[in-house]
Amino acid sequence: MRKSPLLSIVAFCGVVAASSPFAAEINIVGLANTCNSCHGMDGFSAGQANPSIGGQSADYLNKVMREQRSGERYSSVMGRLLKSYTDEEIAALADHYSRQEWRAAVQERQLRLSLRGKRVHNMVCKKCHGAKDNKAKDETIRLGGQWAGYIQAVLNRYVDPKYQRPSDEMAEAVNSLSPEDIEAVSHFVASNK
Repeated sequence: MRKSPLLSIVAFCGVVAASSPFAAEINIVGLANTCNSCHGMDGFSAGQANPSIGGQSADYLNKVMREQRSGERYSSVMGRLLKSYTDEEIAALADHYSRQEWRAAVQERQLRLSLRGKRVHNMVCKKCHGAKDNKAKDETIRLGGQWAGYIQAVLNRYVDPKYQRPSDEMAEAVNSLSPEDIEAVSHFVASNK
């Protein structure tokens, strides 16, 4: 029995349509649940190792996840996880987390570190991140209230030549800082609520 070419084309189109990201609505709750173990419920991380992402700008989150997926931005785990995500799923996750309320991490403030960090911040960081590091728009990350340990780890990667530096401007700024400056500015920025 001979198969109809038209029937084969219709069957093929049905398979393609069913596998298309537009075939079914994105299950954002299911996708977000995979993020909870590291980034916490609603994107509020419970510890220094992972950033809080709830309340960050959608543009920033989308950019970072795409860069991690492509390997353009360093990530220990995210790049591998995101390889299986479509552009649409990444955009949906970015939008979801941008709609969550930003919650600052409760951290101990040390006066000595804060004073030094404030001087460094005003000279190096303020022009892009703002006086309180609370921007959450476009591709600028909100840093005020982020975990100090996470900020310090990221800044240390910027001075380590073996890691990718997704921002030349940021790399140039961080390269002017000593390890003590990095610790101090991380502490100061984290304490800005």
